[in-house]
Amino acid sequence: MLTFGVEEEFLLVGPDGHLAGVAPAVLRHVREDPRIKPEQLTSQVEAATSVCTRLEELRAELVGLRGRIADAADLVGVRLLAVGVPPLDAHPGGEPTGGGRYKEVRGGVPAGSAPNGTCACHVHVGVPDRRLGTEVLGRLRPWLPVLLGMTVNSPIRAGLDTGWGSARYRLQSTAPTGRPAEWWTHPEDADREVCGLAGSGPRGQVLPGDCVARLSPRYPTLEVRLADTSLTVEDSLLLAAVVRALVLTLIDDVRQGRPPEPPVARAHVDLLEAARYGLLPRPLADEAFTSLAEVVPQLHERIRGALRALGDEEAVAAGLERLRRLGTGAERQRDLRAVSGSGRAFVEQLADASLVVPARS
Repeated sequence: MLTFGVEEEFLLVGPDGHLAGVAPAVLRHVREDPRIKPEQLTSQVEAATSVCTRLEELRAELVGLRGRIADAADLVGVRLLAVGVPPLDAHPGGEPTGGGRYKEVRGGVPAGSAPNGTCACHVHVGVPDRRLGTEVLGRLRPWLPVLLGMTVNSPIRAGLDTGWGSARYRLQSTAPTGRPAEWWTHPEDADREVCGLAGSGPRGQVLPGDCVARLSPRYPTLEVRLADTSLTVEDSLLLAAVVRALVLTLIDDVRQGRPPEPPVARAHVDLLEAARYGLLPRPLADEAFTSLAEVVPQLHERIRGALRALGDEEAVAAGLERLRRLGTGAERQRDLRAVSGSGRAFVEQLADASLVVPARS
């Protein structure tokens, strides 16, 4: 039973729908909860679940954390927003968070670490050892675009449709570490590469977009870090369950000596296309092109055995059907905007959607 956990980053917006740099005041109301932390800017907060073993346990943590932050935000007169980029603002809001690792990162590589007000969802899966984790990391590469395509949730920025499902990923991809991990053979190679990209800073320094998937430098986990913050807890649960089952599947492949999938020649380009189109058909694609929506069933079939072993088969089947029926977060954002316009009413609907409690499977 592989352990897993989720980190979600959120925006704080005022009554006018624009970013509000009040995170210190919000955090004062939840300071007894170590799972809720500051993020790069004072218009952001982060929630990190405990280490979980069951999907229902993770569900309860995600719902509880969003609720606690939302209650604290309400006391300050702002709202929590679970989207990848600020919908009404063209520039980051608030001030850079002082002290700690953020000050360290900004001092190490200022050009690549300028806060840009984006929010991501990170899934952490426990791996038995770093050498095995390194093998799994390489085998993840072919599946990263479909994971990103399933989770795009940042199409609207500065009141305009950017034309991207994940404008956040597009912004993050320009950072020094905003590219997919290499196929490393030894964990020492992976550590050396991450530290090299982070400049001369200490091992474990984290930059925006720090390797869309990587081994944690501090914990015995593999991290998938490429997703936008999910619009709903249901979206986060689906991503976490799929990632854990995929990691378990690939661990079994390594242990059974199965050959990996063919290497991906254009991983960075594939990820950018996933960020732009999500699961939507790509315009002017040739007949040989396989849309990511067609890859989702292939991924589901690939991890079916692991889902059954983990007890997540029904929950993931229901989640994928919901994704097929309702669309990605980006598609739902565009639907809301078509009804409410691109101003304050749109942001209010996004804030409401961010707090919808999922029905139990």
